Amino acid sequence: MASSLTILCFLGYVLTSCRGGPLTDDIYIEIPIKAGTVGYRLFNGTHQFGFHTSESESRGVLVFLKKDDVEELHNCWRRRFKGYHGKYHVVLSIDMIDITLVDDILKSDCIAGLIVLDPESRLDPSKRLSHDGACPNPTSGMHSGGCSSDNAWNERGYILYEGLRNIDWRMQILYMYNQTHLETIKQCHDLFNVPSEGSSSLSPPFCAASFGIFNRGAGSTEICLRRSSAWTRAVDEIFGKSGDFCSWLYGVNLMAFLPPKVYKNSSSVPTTRYLMIAVRQDSFGLIPEVSPGEISVLTSVIAVLAAARGIGLHASAFEKAAEHSDRHVLIAFFDGESFDYIGSSDIEYTMGLGTFPEKIKNNSTAWIDPIAVSQLDGIVEIQQLGTGDGSKLNALIDGHQFQEGQLQDLLASLSAGASAAGGSLVHPTADSRVPPSSWYPFARVNPSVKGVVLAPFSDKYEYRRVNSMLDRASWTAKERSAAISEITLAASAVLRAAADYVHLDPVVKKSLTIDHKFVSDLTECFVGSEKWTDCSFFAKMEFDAEFLARSAFSMLSNPLCFWLSPISEPYLGKSTYISAEATNTLRVFIAHALFYAIGSTADTSNITDEKSCAEFTKNQNDFHVYSYSWQADPYTGVYRCYRAPFRGFETISPAFQIEGYDFKNNTYSTWTESIYTIENLRLYLVQGESYEYSMLLIGIVFAVVSFLIVGRCNEDTFMIKREESRVEEE
Repeated sequence: MASSLTILCFLGYVLTSCRGGPLTDDIYIEIPIKAGTVGYRLFNGTHQFGFHTSESESRGVLVFLKKDDVEELHNCWRRRFKGYHGKYHVVLSIDMIDITLVDDILKSDCIAGLIVLDPESRLDPSKRLSHDGACPNPTSGMHSGGCSSDNAWNERGYILYEGLRNIDWRMQILYMYNQTHLETIKQCHDLFNVPSEGSSSLSPPFCAASFGIFNRGAGSTEICLRRSSAWTRAVDEIFGKSGDFCSWLYGVNLMAFLPPKVYKNSSSVPTTRYLMIAVRQDSFGLIPEVSPGEISVLTSVIAVLAAARGIGLHASAFEKAAEHSDRHVLIAFFDGESFDYIGSSDIEYTMGLGTFPEKIKNNSTAWIDPIAVSQLDGIVEIQQLGTGDGSKLNALIDGHQFQEGQLQDLLASLSAGASAAGGSLVHPTADSRVPPSSWYPFARVNPSVKGVVLAPFSDKYEYRRVNSMLDRASWTAKERSAAISEITLAASAVLRAAADYVHLDPVVKKSLTIDHKFVSDLTECFVGSEKWTDCSFFAKMEFDAEFLARSAFSMLSNPLCFWLSPISEPYLGKSTYISAEATNTLRVFIAHALFYAIGSTADTSNITDEKSCAEFTKNQNDFHVYSYSWQADPYTGVYRCYRAPFRGFETISPAFQIEGYDFKNNTYSTWTESIYTIENLRLYLVQGESYEYSMLLIGIVFAVVSFLIVGRCNEDTFMIKREESRVEEE
């Protein structure tokens, strides 16, 4: 009886093992997967989204999906792969992902994962390729009712109404950009998975693949953080489990104070007023880190940097005017705006606490005067430059503010600046609306804060690849020229608005201009180059690609301080995703450009090396007001110690700062990212089920025969040797 039970257990184990994977996957070719090239789970306060699979579901035969092969997807390629009933890894171009294909993929039960590739040809600008939904940030803006026709700004570009990011994919996804690795995959596929000429089917073996993105978190932000609590983790450690399950998204806001208002120990009510020039520095894609953001982010960043350069060239005149008028300019590069305004909400929340930019702790050092939301006169944001004709921009505003006449002076200044650059500003009407922007969090708590968005679109986004893995400009020479004109136009408009706001001397105001070479060089760097380290503007700054890849930047008291991150082989392509690891290097390039734009070396001209610059910084009384950086002039290559009135601020959503926050509340962003592990891609050959069953049958026969042989033996069988030994002893 015991022997029979043993055999049954053995056979059950064999069956289970054979069904769990191919018999030939011990021999494989391994292709490394870099962090940032895979999809994983994201959470908000109530739902989970993104990609996940189990180890048993991570294997599949390789198929290349072409535009005319979709019918094969419907029947799971069964007619091609005879005797195979498992899953598939589907290799396809990113631009093939449209609403029809997504529906087919989600309905299929035979897809283990997607391996997505860059398009082979220039994209059709009219094709819907935005990975965001019809309504960006639908629940956290001025429209609390969710997504409707009133706030469907991305109506012309979305693939899915709710957005590709905001669905729960029951599979894996991998971005394959390395041509050597892709060629290896293609060779394996073509050799074993393509029928010979004149045939429509194949016999085993087949080329298969497995890779793993295994998430620790599940459910929602609330569930995931509860599982990561100290009590839950203590219980998990008893059972041999450890570590967090998810992490909130983390970024760095870069804020310039032009000029800074230094705090004076006074109990009087602050009277200083501020104009904020804002831009976002983040976007996302179906795979979050694969988010070049060339139109969603970078062109607008260039415009704001160019405006900052215009102010920096006349810094003393702006400072004199600001001190006299008690009006100052803030320049904000907000991080996390595409995830329900993380960056701007954090600043608004901190202002409400009376601790922005920092809580004043003593009178022995200089501090920036605290700023409240009530001190903001207006916010001007620039969006999606490079998609118009380069001759005009639209001023998008709140119709109620327009009717009340609150925006006349600001609009007049912006219009004058646009005219100075040879363009024009299309004025709004009483029916105008503000698109999703960083103005929302501030206007939510103080509706009197004026808001203007400068953009080439009017009532809907014209650009069809907002927040997308395919957000690349791909300009022709004519389009590039128009884009640079548009960037210059926007920069000139906000520069004039800043000058009028602080009441700049009229003579100086006439001399204001945008540095066209600066705009052109930054455009070539941020948009034209494959990697930001490759362009001429940053080349003299000697960025080390490996250093950037392995460093996580924490721009707190000093925008360029950092700590090393244990990230292994990360993705080195353009990425504007905020992440949970603070590894986005875009802010490093923005910071270096900003140091050059508004920084000064007048007080540090005698410093000749990096160590002396660092020592000089430590001995200054103004390190809470100014930042210092030892860096090269992008044109001469000469290193200098720059001093600039801007700071970096760690930013996380107020939802994670407020104790007991209700994660069902949409006031603040509740986005988190699952902790996950990656297993490299493996290529191997898989036999058909008939082969595996044959091997299984042989194994069973062998086991039964072995049992019968052993079963026929008795105790006497094993006593022969004992008898022989006894005879020999006698």
